[in-house]
Amino acid sequence: MSLRQPAVPRALGGPTLGGQAVNPKVFEKGLRDLRQENASVHWAFLTRDGVVITQELPEGVHHETFAIMCATMLGAAHTLNSEFPEGEIERIVVEAGRYRVLVVGVDQNTLVAFVVPRNLDVSSLLVYLQKIKKQADKVEGA
Repeated sequence: MSLRQPAVPRALGGPTLGGQAVNPKVFEKGLRDLRQENASVHWAFLTRDGVVITQELPEGVHHETFAIMCATMLGAAHTLNSEFPEGEIERIVVEAGRYRVLVVGVDQNTLVAFVVPRNLDVSSLLVYLQKIKKQADKVEGA
């Protein structure tokens, strides 16, 4: 399942799961359900300018700083990507030690950042994220 979508104008640019805005309450519920199913998955639901909407990050992580750095990485990646005519960024991945940070755009205004064990299957996480997005879109369209 590809996460590539047509280019959508937005302040910081970057990856999206789709062009329309998601219902944040439904999206948050999906993220909380994911965390209940797998306690090793931490997440932050953020605006593209680095404001925390809601989060379940590991203890000791300063969530405001984390959010600002995720938005900064997204902006920097978009600027770097503008040098290559290959299309939009799908995601940003940072790997260090035993963990991986994955930043994915949700819509024009929001993004989600995951902190997961390095050995976690990222493809299954992305499929789950698509399911959450579809549920949020259904509620928004109802």
